[in-house]
Amino acid sequence: MVKLGQSFYPTLGLQRAAEQLASAIDMGCQDLFTSLHLPEGTTENWTEMKHLFQIAKRRGIRLCCDVSPSTFRQLEASSANLKPFF
Repeated sequence: MVKLGQSFYPTLGLQRAAEQLASAIDMGCQDLFTSLHLPEGTTENWTEMKHLFQIAKRRGIRLCCDVSPSTFRQLEASSANLKPFF
């Protein structure tokens, strides 16, 4: 069985990221990967991308995020409070 996934980064910009998401859905991807601690990423990028991540979730696509302690600080999250990621 072959499972497809795709990388998806906040630094792409909303238009390009939306195009990638549409492509992933069309190809039947089941997983999206992103890195939320890229130095060029910002909270604004994350806010824009969060909407697209919610679309992916509704389509049954799982999201895997690479994070760091700075990601938690930037998004005001903690191991006890992951709500900012959803």
